[in-house]
Amino acid sequence: MTATSFKKPRTLLFTGVLALSSLAVWANWFLGDQADQVGFFHVQMPAYFDGIPLDHYQVETWTVQPDQILGSLLSSFGVPGKLQYPVIEACRSVFNVRTIREGQRFHVFKDPVTCETKWLIYEPNAYRSYRIQISNPVEVAEIARPVVQVVQHRAGIIESSLWNALVDGNIPSPLIIGLEDALECAVDFHHLQQGDRFRMIYDEDQLEGKRIGLGMIKAVEFIQEDSTYYAFYYEQDSIRGYYDIKGRPMRSLFLKAPVKFSRISSHFSHSRLHPVLKVRRPHLGTDFAAPYGTEILATADGTVTAATRSGGNGNYVKIRHNSTYETQYLHMQRIAKGMRPGTRVRQGQVIGYVGSTGLATGPHVCYRFWKNGRQVNPRREKFPESKPMPAQYIPGFNQYRDEVLATLKNIPYPAEQKAPVAPQAQRQELVKP
Repeated sequence: MTATSFKKPRTLLFTGVLALSSLAVWANWFLGDQADQVGFFHVQMPAYFDGIPLDHYQVETWTVQPDQILGSLLSSFGVPGKLQYPVIEACRSVFNVRTIREGQRFHVFKDPVTCETKWLIYEPNAYRSYRIQISNPVEVAEIARPVVQVVQHRAGIIESSLWNALVDGNIPSPLIIGLEDALECAVDFHHLQQGDRFRMIYDEDQLEGKRIGLGMIKAVEFIQEDSTYYAFYYEQDSIRGYYDIKGRPMRSLFLKAPVKFSRISSHFSHSRLHPVLKVRRPHLGTDFAAPYGTEILATADGTVTAATRSGGNGNYVKIRHNSTYETQYLHMQRIAKGMRPGTRVRQGQVIGYVGSTGLATGPHVCYRFWKNGRQVNPRREKFPESKPMPAQYIPGFNQYRDEVLATLKNIPYPAEQKAPVAPQAQRQELVKP
């Protein structure tokens, strides 16, 4: 079309615009507020997904299945064979195609008339995606989604279990692990009681007002009977971690349990009926029941002295922590890679996975504890208190602590809709599921 061919259409367009404008003014005068109610001249803009207008395409969502790779996925999406290699090469230049794994999603945009695939959106997680234009040449762009971090204030009251307390307080359940990490050396999460209560401040990642991820717990208050425990996350220079109200690290010499969010299925005892042998004998360990494959953690820094299989112990790891203490972890499904005599491990490092090897009736880890060569009950041991942070950081920490403490104190507890808490003398110990 030449430039001169636009003259008459432009005149007609101008005349049409004037006519529409006049009609709009008349409609507004004649209908008044009714114009808004009937949607006069309201133009609805198309909805977009990562920059692609949804009303232009037929959209299919695919979930990656086990062992699927990009080549086979492209065939499933209807991408022509001659374009599959260019698509793979273009994707490789932007992201690692080998990281595509089970459970991730692809959104396929097809022309509603021809059914040809025009666009792909690869969604490895909620934080970013990759927009792939099926064209010649293929274009791939990384889309950083507008995720915002929101500080949340929540509180809970334990009436039946910690899990239910989180649900009642509208608190995401994955924060159970964060609670245990923050209060590990203060609160025994295997002996929670009815009436225990907590307040917490934590970060939450949101996309378009919906939660897509969780950050760390910034502060928590936990009240148990007449005791109140605090943990504040503080970071300055090399100082980093959870600290109590006096600025002491919330990190004891030993973790209270080698597995997260488990339950004690058998306590340390000098006379226990063995569940397999059916005879009474000492059980000089503590059994923590957990699902098969649950990570088993080293309860303190140390050096592995054994990582093997032996009779009734099944697969186990033994660690020497210093000249006084040793720990042992029995009945593992399997031992973690790299665990061998002489290996240095850190507190909280994965050393194996829960199983039922050896003399065991179900999945658990038998945790054994030695002091000066004699097996003892670690729950009755008094370990040295952690040293406070260096003195030069205390003023800054105290100021931060006071500000956060004031916020914690103003967080309301959820309404108690169930029976009132029993008197202290009748308090019932609860076991986590």
